Amino acid sequence: MGTLVKRLEEQLKRYLLEHETLKTWREWAELIRNAGCDIALPQPETLSDSKRLSYTDWLRHSESAFEPYPDWSMRVTNPAWLHRFDLNLVPQVLRDSPNANSNPLADLGNLQVELARLIDQIHVVQQNIGGSSRRAPAPGPTRPMPLPEFDRPSPAPVISTQSLETELLLKNSRGKPAAAPPPEPVEEAYEPELVPLREAYLSFNAWCAQFEELHIHLQELLDEPLLVRSGHTISFRQFMHRLGRRVEDPERQVQMERYFKTFERMRGQGVDVNLPEPTLPEPKKEGFEAPSDSEYRDFNSWLVWLRDQGYDPSEFASQSLEVPSSHRISFPQFCRRLERRLDQPEAFRQKLNLSD
Repeated sequence: MGTLVKRLEEQLKRYLLEHETLKTWREWAELIRNAGCDIALPQPETLSDSKRLSYTDWLRHSESAFEPYPDWSMRVTNPAWLHRFDLNLVPQVLRDSPNANSNPLADLGNLQVELARLIDQIHVVQQNIGGSSRRAPAPGPTRPMPLPEFDRPSPAPVISTQSLETELLLKNSRGKPAAAPPPEPVEEAYEPELVPLREAYLSFNAWCAQFEELHIHLQELLDEPLLVRSGHTISFRQFMHRLGRRVEDPERQVQMERYFKTFERMRGQGVDVNLPEPTLPEPKKEGFEAPSDSEYRDFNSWLVWLRDQGYDPSEFASQSLEVPSSHRISFPQFCRRLERRLDQPEAFRQKLNLSD
């Protein structure tokens, strides 16, 4: 890994650790209670009221309280659920990194050397592209720009490599300006809309998505695909009855009842009706597919189009099928005119699966 990339990785780790969300034990417990959790969470005697903890440390002290409640154990460890509270969390693997608590002033000498090298390269490029038609004299040794003193921990000045890349592109394109990158699309903010469970009406696949968000995998109950193509909306009770008719194994029926009870407990405050619904890909159609009746071509063009689809009507005729000229007609009109020139019109209709 390059020196700059390695330093960037270290700075990112330090930034995440410095901006991690810290709260007192009671503030963490209050946040969980506001989310609808009624579990008793006694504060450990070893923690003072003013001690600020990360979410990971708080969860470590409260883990035993969540053990009898598997639904809440699943929720409080779900990153997507925690993201709704705008928390900055740091995984333990990053906290245990040897660079997590490193001195911010370490290796500053190497950083100064690297910055000086980049400044020299920028000066050379500027001299190469800044001259007129005459050739500029060869540049002599350049003095590095004065670098700031690092007397105290502060963000190190970073020379943007974007300017250097832009200048190199200008040089390689013989003075032609590089095209500006296209603007990144703006993502629309996702806004959940909670509706009481007993009042919600969703499609079958949308109900399946509600279970998947809680990591309840209904596909385990079926040997066939879970999702369906029907798009009409049903209530939660109708969804339970519809899925229950598809589960025949007694053991799976018991497991299904557990899944339903867990879902009702975790979604007692409501379901998000704006949750994206999974869709099934359209089935690939087999055989001949007739074009739209609103499409018009001349007779010979329809012949060419039909042969391009892999169907040659010449095998059902003993004469040439092309005509000198023709006005534009629809595909059904073309078929009627074509069958009058065929020796075996019935066989042609069967091959294309056309009605009489």
